[in-house]
Amino acid sequence: MEACTDDELGRLIEAYQRRDFSQFEEFHSVVRPELLRMARKRSYGLAVDVIDEVVQEVFLGLIDPSLVRLRDVNCTARQYLVGRVSNAVKKVRVRQGLRRTGIYPDPGCGREFVAFDEAAVAPVLSDLSVAIQARQLLAAIFAGFGGGVVLACCRVWCEHEPLAAVALDLGVSRFALARKLMAVRRHCAGLVALG
Repeated sequence: MEACTDDELGRLIEAYQRRDFSQFEEFHSVVRPELLRMARKRSYGLAVDVIDEVVQEVFLGLIDPSLVRLRDVNCTARQYLVGRVSNAVKKVRVRQGLRRTGIYPDPGCGREFVAFDEAAVAPVLSDLSVAIQARQLLAAIFAGFGGGVVLACCRVWCEHEPLAAVALDLGVSRFALARKLMAVRRHCAGLVALG
């Protein structure tokens, strides 16, 4: 596929927005690769399989009569598509539960999205903010420990499984696991003493 000019790209976009589907094959063969390239470039942090979702969101936006048309803006066709791709990336990010990109001086001060399954915990805790604070506290507690320790803590302390059975499943000795759990307890006691 050879690169097309801005005028040709603009003509194809306007035909698509008018719903002139006689040029759909040409539109699809020219615009889709452009959109894929733009989406890959602008969708940092999104999974690779979600890039097609960004492109589909752009296609839906192009045909939506309530959105601004190419003929109504003072920019080139590529600039118009960049704007449409940027908006689609934002929508897909929010739909995926990711925060929109922005500049935060400290990683802990950004906005945090709560998934719907965590919202079901709110009646038990009586307040969703308590759930968020609890999750942040647990993240701070387990920051220096590996994922296996977190899993072991949940199974031993929350699900009341025997220490020996958990150690066997994780492939470590029960004495080594007991030492790791004791280190977590000491770390928690130190945090409580500070706080």
